[in-house]
Amino acid sequence: MPDYTYVVYRPIVTRLLSATLARRLTVNAVSFQGNFVWGRRLFEFMASARPSPSVARTVMGLRFASPAGVGQHVDLDGSGLRMWRHLGAGFTVVGPVSSEQRPKGASSTRMMHSLCGILTSVADAAYVDDVIPQLEDGLSRSGPVFVSVTGPDVTAVLAKLGSRADAYIVPNADSREILADWATVTDRPVLVQLPVDLSPDEALRLGEDALAAGCAGLVLSGARTHLLPGGREHGPFLRERAAALTRLLRSHFGKNLAVVAGPGIMTPDDARAALQNGADLLALFEGLIFAGPGLPRRINTNIRVSRKSHGLIRPAHPPAHAVDDVRRSALAGLGIAAGLLVLAGLAGLMSSLAATRRWLASELGAANISAAAVENADGPLAAFIVHNRVNLAGAMVCLGLLWAWLTLSPLREGKSWAWWALLLSGSAATVGLLSAHLATLPQRTDKTAVIVTASVLFFVSLAFSFRDLPNAERGIRTLMRPGAAAWLWSPAGRGRVLLALSGLGLVVGGLLITTVGHSAVLVPQDVKYLGVRADELSQVSEQLSAFIAADRLAFGAMLLAAGIALLPIVWCGLRPGARSLAVTVGAALAAALVPAIGIHPVIGYNDFGHLAPFIAIGLYAFTGLALLRRPLSAGARPDRFPDLWVDPDAALSSGSMPHSCEALKF
Repeated sequence: MPDYTYVVYRPIVTRLLSATLARRLTVNAVSFQGNFVWGRRLFEFMASARPSPSVARTVMGLRFASPAGVGQHVDLDGSGLRMWRHLGAGFTVVGPVSSEQRPKGASSTRMMHSLCGILTSVADAAYVDDVIPQLEDGLSRSGPVFVSVTGPDVTAVLAKLGSRADAYIVPNADSREILADWATVTDRPVLVQLPVDLSPDEALRLGEDALAAGCAGLVLSGARTHLLPGGREHGPFLRERAAALTRLLRSHFGKNLAVVAGPGIMTPDDARAALQNGADLLALFEGLIFAGPGLPRRINTNIRVSRKSHGLIRPAHPPAHAVDDVRRSALAGLGIAAGLLVLAGLAGLMSSLAATRRWLASELGAANISAAAVENADGPLAAFIVHNRVNLAGAMVCLGLLWAWLTLSPLREGKSWAWWALLLSGSAATVGLLSAHLATLPQRTDKTAVIVTASVLFFVSLAFSFRDLPNAERGIRTLMRPGAAAWLWSPAGRGRVLLALSGLGLVVGGLLITTVGHSAVLVPQDVKYLGVRADELSQVSEQLSAFIAADRLAFGAMLLAAGIALLPIVWCGLRPGARSLAVTVGAALAAALVPAIGIHPVIGYNDFGHLAPFIAIGLYAFTGLALLRRPLSAGARPDRFPDLWVDPDAALSSGSMPHSCEALKF
């Protein structure tokens, strides 16, 4: 199951089913797919997660394609063993497995919350006889398989399974003699579980017992809890405790014992930090459940990339400039240009809607068109002209708001990408507006003069501001650098993609509308609404077709320029804490879309196909903003969005995330 389906699947399943049934349904579906060649190939193709040879390692004499594996409590009886390796997992832990058969219809053995999970071992265990067929399946043994053993008779399980598994995980025992007995029952490596909430002295004592008993390693497990009998809690709040315990064990035992981490690992960064702390392998549970099945692949990619770059690749942010570093006069000029757009758009909305007849007479008269002829023409021609101007006015407000934010926030701080965004967007707007008026109504020299004056102010101010940008960060390549890293299928990643799609929609829409304005003037839906073709408009006035085309071209230019401005805002500007960006983008898109959509039912232009692109842009934009609402809250790392709805670092530091599941209400 790819991450892009898991982000939809998990919320639905966990709301409809208990945690126990949700796990069973998911694993059974994976197991069913693994029974068929086409199913395995489709799973492998969709996952696209084969690990790079550079991340492989040898531990306890076993070769692992990846240090990240599927931890216990995911696949209890090994029914999905044919498939887990396709997720990029280097190994799988089956179990827990017990010598006692669990009664059918037994009560729930796990509790899950949005922040943590509580698991049991004995009550949740699979029956040993149910595990053997999967371990003997040749298609299931493409990588190391561990079996976690629990229950009243660990020795019997180890003896029964023999050499079918590659390694075994056993509970921590009361004495090293018991551990020694378990280690001698099988010729496979035996590892001992250590809860992460053990005190340092107790952890070292149990480690010494394991080493003396001939065990091969230690496996960190969840913290003990009283919420379920024999329960272990898992969640991001265990990460620091697990990290401290990993460092302690590695420094004390060196390479004499393998260390398998896992608790608290939710992201690739967590995994890489655990490996740097000394872990040999990572048995994932909470990360797979909450972040999704693509986590092993992302961990492998993170390890491979970090080895090449000798560090985590993060977006590089140049030092922010003070207000005085970018000339106030340049900022003022750009701000005036943005303000003029907003004011002109608002004035156009108010005049065309509040005083329609007076506005029509003034505008049409300036173009040598008889307002009376337009009003008396067959069909809703006057309403159509008002609709065109409302569309244009809303797009002008949208573009002005985006320019204002670019000027007063990132450009003010010396961000070069904002300068390039303004240059590209301003160029599109200027060329579009000038071509619109010169190609259709060249006699309207008053509007041409306004466009030229505003453009000169805009570009002169932009030129002055360029001299104050940091020398090393002036190139257009700054548009390629994201404002913050984000996993594609995280809430922030999905929100950013949706906002980018809305920006792309504005660009495409602007280009199409501009093309129509230069060629046909009217689209088929317009002809159906008006009841006349474009070439028949001359019967009302020779200048009417040019007048309508001018508004069309200007509207297309404004949409195109707004889309060009929005795309770098979304890619380069989005980062944790940038709430002003979200507010501005929401207001700007609302200013463009609400009038453009709302005017149509007002004038009786009810063609859903005509409005569908704008409705889609609105849905993309405001769904994206909804997904970004929580990730945009100031987090612990301004250069990276959290992979989940909650940033564990920020939540733990602020106290909004508990340090134990016992503080939560299930």
